[in-house]
Amino acid sequence: MTMEKVGRRQERSGPIAYMVRNAVAANLLMLGIVAAGLVSWTGLDQEAWPTLPFNQVEVSVAHPGATPEELEESVVVKIEEQVNSVDDVKAVRSVAAKGLASVSVELKYGADMDRALNDIESAVGRIPSFPAGAERPRFRELTNRQSIMRLIVHGDVSERSLKETAYWVEDRLASLPDVSEVETTAVRNYEISIEISGHRLQALGLTLQDIAAAVRGSSVNVSAGDIETGESHVLVRAVGRRYDQQDFEDIVVRALPDGTILRLEDIAEVRDGFQDTPVVIRYEGQPGAFVEIYRAEGESVAEVVAVAKAYVEDTLAPSLPEGVRITIWNDESDLFNERLDLLVKNGSLGLLLVFTSLALFLEIRLALWTAVGLVVSGIGALSVLLLLDLAINTFSLFAFVLAIGIVVDDAIVVSEHIYQERLKGTPGVTAAIRGAQRIKGPLIFAVLTSVAAFSPLLFLPGGIGEIMAPLPIVLIAVLLISLVESLLVLPNHLSHLPGPDWQPSNPVVRSVRRVQEGMNRGLARFVEGPLDRSLRFTTASPGLVIAGALGVLVIVLSLLPAGIVGSHFADEVDSDFVTVSLEMPAGTPAQRTREVALEIEAAGRRVIERISRDRPDDALPLLAGVTVSVGQRQRMSGGGFVPEPSLNPQSNIAIIELKLLSGRLREVDTEHVLESWRDEVGFVPEA
Repeated sequence: MTMEKVGRRQERSGPIAYMVRNAVAANLLMLGIVAAGLVSWTGLDQEAWPTLPFNQVEVSVAHPGATPEELEESVVVKIEEQVNSVDDVKAVRSVAAKGLASVSVELKYGADMDRALNDIESAVGRIPSFPAGAERPRFRELTNRQSIMRLIVHGDVSERSLKETAYWVEDRLASLPDVSEVETTAVRNYEISIEISGHRLQALGLTLQDIAAAVRGSSVNVSAGDIETGESHVLVRAVGRRYDQQDFEDIVVRALPDGTILRLEDIAEVRDGFQDTPVVIRYEGQPGAFVEIYRAEGESVAEVVAVAKAYVEDTLAPSLPEGVRITIWNDESDLFNERLDLLVKNGSLGLLLVFTSLALFLEIRLALWTAVGLVVSGIGALSVLLLLDLAINTFSLFAFVLAIGIVVDDAIVVSEHIYQERLKGTPGVTAAIRGAQRIKGPLIFAVLTSVAAFSPLLFLPGGIGEIMAPLPIVLIAVLLISLVESLLVLPNHLSHLPGPDWQPSNPVVRSVRRVQEGMNRGLARFVEGPLDRSLRFTTASPGLVIAGALGVLVIVLSLLPAGIVGSHFADEVDSDFVTVSLEMPAGTPAQRTREVALEIEAAGRRVIERISRDRPDDALPLLAGVTVSVGQRQRMSGGGFVPEPSLNPQSNIAIIELKLLSGRLREVDTEHVLESWRDEVGFVPEA
């Protein structure tokens, strides 16, 4: 059988020929891909950053007043001995600080975290005893739980009033159907303190242990069994837990022989206050508390933030007590929206460039259908993300931006081959089949080569593998969908291209046609002139070409180690927050740490004022707010502090944070503000 007969048979049969002759099938395939992608968009998780398991479990034991040496010997060593026997443990790291022991258990990648957490709790529970005064161990799995919105409740009111208002805000937000998790942070815990004079105890023949026993026995809820009768079954429970100052003052310490009742208020001073911990949060000079809104799995960042923001502005803010205000300190949806806007902008620009380039050299309808194919491929990849349970985040959006420049080649080469067949006078359907059939082999292998190049990224281990997973998956999905669209859908649309004898009747189309003819003449002169001479020279001098290529390769490879071309993991993104971490010598009182922190804050305000002088008079204020925190460390990601109160707040550490005008609205970068702030503060002798 001759090659000509094989070619004719392929033109009559095969998937490409079938789709070219059946416009309904081709359009249904395209619409099916688009529909699957659009439906998947509504079901995809949307987050600013991927939520990753750290494969670590932290065991914390607080022992107020204990030294690090005491905690290491009596707590850390015991916990380490027990958790080392748990399955899938990779490493154990411990820290003993004043009043706190922390043991971090790192597990092997892929370990069942729920089972491991239960095993670690059981192992620690087998320890016979901890030192007297030590609190119960606390267990938690370490994750980068994301706070998508951070509110500050602030005002010149009492600490109790501020805390109660913050918890009221938390309860109201948590009641919204679209908000799953809300937490109040950076507040001190309530504490009932009982102070008794030693002389009074001696006079009454009592000891501190007697007082503690009386308090312990009078502040407990006890199940007392049940009573069965012929008609009912009654559960008996003694409720006696004390909660406020009056309850504790009424506790009976001793009944004297003469019938006198000695109550706690008669011999002691009971205070209903807060734990004596150095936690101080101030916003714009006023006491403050953070209310964190977290994203649960399956929730959209943009939707949750939009609902919460509207509720705060329309309902909560007008209902706050006099003197208390609520301010949105950080909104992570801004980052997500910026990345999404970048994708749309880059995608639109890429499509415009593709359309313009093809329209100048080929044909407008060809350029239009090629651009449509790119959009279809990108939308179709969304269904793959949903199928593999991946989220739309910064990394997956970056993968879509990267894919635009890669997949455009598929549609272009198919379009160009069909167009060339049509210029020969071949009928439209036959030209579409021949052009697609001729390029299908090289195109399939080119796509598979790209897929093979990105496939190793699928097998990266650990957390970095989970972070990078969307990149190869999106690229591979877009490549394969683009291949299907280019071979089975695009040829049908291009089968209606006009022939070489077609003359446009529309004046606008005629003008475009003249531009195309001029571009084609210029391209022909380049191909037949400089390009032809260059090809003849390179084929006649292969040794010189190879030597030149090797020389260029050596030069390029030497740029990196020579330091001419720098390298870093990722570009720094200009943040809206400028943060200073202050650490004073251990043992520094919280009041002194706060004084130094306020001096640093004042220096930051002077810097902002000086920079603002050079800005236009009608420009928005550069400074949006200032927070000062004593006792808590900085959050790993910008815009706040650690989301959970520390078991051991340290009076010698502080965070001063400036919130600047959004980067889209200001012309001053964060690095300039930071360097100017550092120069303004200068050397701090005590820090």
